[in-house]
Amino acid sequence: MAKIVAFRANLKDWLPKKGKNKDEKQILYDQLEKLWPKAIKIIYGKYDGEYCYCEVCGKPYIESEPGVVPGLNAHHVEGKQSYNLRWEVTNGTPIDAGCHTMRKDSAHQDRTIFIGKMIEIRGREWYDNLLKIKGGKEKWTIARMKEKKEELGSIINQRL
Repeated sequence: MAKIVAFRANLKDWLPKKGKNKDEKQILYDQLEKLWPKAIKIIYGKYDGEYCYCEVCGKPYIESEPGVVPGLNAHHVEGKQSYNLRWEVTNGTPIDAGCHTMRKDSAHQDRTIFIGKMIEIRGREWYDNLLKIKGGKEKWTIARMKEKKEELGSIINQRL
């Protein structure tokens, strides 16, 4: 059995640095990652005063606070790797666990069927616009991230 030996490497080099300050962009990134799912559930969850609904199957879930709905997941229609669409509200949908990952025709099991369902729900024009944004080359600058944070925050605050 062979051993792998790393020269001039210490365990401390592989551990996260304690007390390392995050830069402004990383802080904004973390904030956007928390705001986006709440905004998606508020916009597309079809809140009726008591319940939010899975956009695909219509199953109801009780909202515990604005944008927080245990049982509903905010799913990226075009994946997170599509960086231009990462926090775009038109790229999200609130779906339950079955529609998200569990069933054979779920978003993660069969993307083609899922996209077809989303086009039926929102229309072809919506999907074409989404693909147009996806193809853009705009970078996430700090200023753009702050704008997006304000946009998502205003969506959430409308429900408060």
